[in-house]
Amino acid sequence: MKTINFVYRFPGYSKIINSFVRPIIPYLPSYTISNEPQSNALNVHFFIENHPGGGVFLPHGLADKNYHSPAALKNFDLILISGEAWRDKLIHQGVPTEKIRVAGYSKLDPIFQGEIKPSNHKRGSKSEGNKEEGSKLKVLWAPTHNTIPEVSSYPTFLEYAGELSQYVDFVSAPHPAGSINSPTLQDLADADVVLSDSSSLIYEAMALEKPVILLSWLARDGIYEKFPGTFEEELYKKSICYQANSFTDLVDWLTTKKTLLQFTPTMKSFIEGIFPERLRGGSGEAIAKILQEV
Repeated sequence: MKTINFVYRFPGYSKIINSFVRPIIPYLPSYTISNEPQSNALNVHFFIENHPGGGVFLPHGLADKNYHSPAALKNFDLILISGEAWRDKLIHQGVPTEKIRVAGYSKLDPIFQGEIKPSNHKRGSKSEGNKEEGSKLKVLWAPTHNTIPEVSSYPTFLEYAGELSQYVDFVSAPHPAGSINSPTLQDLADADVVLSDSSSLIYEAMALEKPVILLSWLARDGIYEKFPGTFEEELYKKSICYQANSFTDLVDWLTTKKTLLQFTPTMKSFIEGIFPERLRGGSGEAIAKILQEV
């Protein structure tokens, strides 16, 4: 059997890629990690850029962003995606069915398996931690990177952070690529509510059954312009998540209307297609099994 080699092509993303690889390797008899594809190995890639051909593609996030086009994917031998909605979309776009395998999303395994546990924090509870009845919500802001500024709330939303902290327990988690930040797992596990724009954290939060508020006044128009036909566009157009149309509206949701913020059946139905419940907590094992079969 060929050695399974994980390709860490972009150093700025190493921490992100580590978060996907760590849950997989306990189920592999051996593996290697390199900056470039290796001959006589089954190379696992996390990016489509500068791809030399062959190997397996394992996306480094759940977001769509029209990133996984058939033209970009054609040189891979196998494509591992998180759920059936992704499979159906790629097949509709012309990706051969036999190249696609549903394998889940290994990054969140540590939370689902209990390795990363929520801190002593529960919304409006007297029984855990130091929170009292009517306590502030723990709110995580997790924006996408601003390579395309129109679809990101970073850095614009920073100007609201100070004021928002008067109303909630506010945690800021900028995109970890090229920064000192690590992938947002503990903060995600702890959060009551997640604020975002077009980030994979939207989908990760829903997989963990947390309510999501989209910062619509900062990102919606850009998403309609830059990401037509994406799952992100669907989130906004169909109001699958809660939406804040201004900072005042956001504060209202997080204070006056905070008891209305729930993980809804609409969110549940949507995320089931993106990342099905049957694979939550078992994605690392599922991916490892497929790689060894290949």
